Amino acid sequence: PSHAPFTMYPTPFPQQEYQKAVRLQPLFNHLIDKIARDPVFLTRICKQMESDAFIQKLLSLYSPKALQTVRMGVHRADYMLSGGQLKQVEVNTISAGLVALSVRTRRLHQFLSTRFGHPKIPELTNSLETIADALAKAHHIYCQQQQRLDCAVLMVVQPVEFNIYDQRWIEHTLFERHQITLVRATLSDIQAKGSVENNAFYLDGTEISVCYFRAGYSPKDYPTENEWQARKTLEGALCIKCPSVGYQLAGCKKVQQVLCLPGMLERYMTADECQEMRHVFAELFPLDGSADGLKALDLGLNQPQNYVLKPQREGGGNNIYGQDIPKALESMTPDEQKAWILMELLRPPVHENTIVAKSVARKTLVTSELGIYGVFIGDGQVVYLNEEAGPLLRTKEAKTMEAGIAVGTGALDTPLFVN
Repeated sequence: PSHAPFTMYPTPFPQQEYQKAVRLQPLFNHLIDKIARDPVFLTRICKQMESDAFIQKLLSLYSPKALQTVRMGVHRADYMLSGGQLKQVEVNTISAGLVALSVRTRRLHQFLSTRFGHPKIPELTNSLETIADALAKAHHIYCQQQQRLDCAVLMVVQPVEFNIYDQRWIEHTLFERHQITLVRATLSDIQAKGSVENNAFYLDGTEISVCYFRAGYSPKDYPTENEWQARKTLEGALCIKCPSVGYQLAGCKKVQQVLCLPGMLERYMTADECQEMRHVFAELFPLDGSADGLKALDLGLNQPQNYVLKPQREGGGNNIYGQDIPKALESMTPDEQKAWILMELLRPPVHENTIVAKSVARKTLVTSELGIYGVFIGDGQVVYLNEEAGPLLRTKEAKTMEAGIAVGTGALDTPLFVN
């Protein structure tokens, strides 16, 4: 496509529910860090998904006692409205993209609203600047920690990157605001051109302060053992990972499902925090031999229109809906089913908007999914940064199931606050 799909107008979204998502984001940021530093809990959950070779390979790289104790996260918690209430779809902990394009879309809508006298679009947190500033903070923490001056930030990218403009904006903003250089490399490049000296990671002779993953979330990113070896090298080096393997595993759908169980969230958060966070939890089920698992299997087979079948994957296009759910479940062994979860199908309100895709404008009925970015830097003892980092609103035709920009079914949008 010649451009990212976008909506012609902002889509209504209740201000109270938006503010709730913003208020919750630092709690979810901190939760991810706490889970990633709990090897007993995280390993136990991941080992329940023995049939998922990708998760098991990531787990083999997981070490809570890594040399670098400072971890950085650029997360995004995604929500839908259901019955007028905010419900969480998932928390993305690796390669949460569209940071820059969401800001550009908001600027477009602000211009159009001013130019044509439409309702005013509010000023919201600038995701691009906030995330660039967070990368700079992690860079300075590393340089001070290691007493270095001449380091660079590394962005790990895919060999063919359709989202390069979004990524380049982060690179340029990081340099414009902080005069910090960002270099780009694939996992294959890292294996071929990287080296470790005194536990510091170097790429083409340049010491790397922060390794920011915009790839590595899919099995397709590891076509050979070389890519896995590159990830292992980075995980063991002193550069600050964004995210670490622990953060990536903490974002699994299975972890999300287990946290819904009584007492699980309470391992990490206060009673008041748990009450607020649980208020946005959707109904999630395991697919194992437990009583809840057998109930989920029955629901998936007999009421598939009310549920979504979700694997442990990021990047969009992986979920299974409707009458495809029974077929999928029946094709799996019991062990294979354990690597999936069943989630209630959320039914957000329908609005009318115009989606512009492939240079064609089309008026249609739409639904939306709200994402709130978050940035976190901590070492397990000290929290250096924990903030929300602005919104991403993705809107799709009401008749389609997934609102993924990457898979071509969604459009960039802006929330228009309503009471």
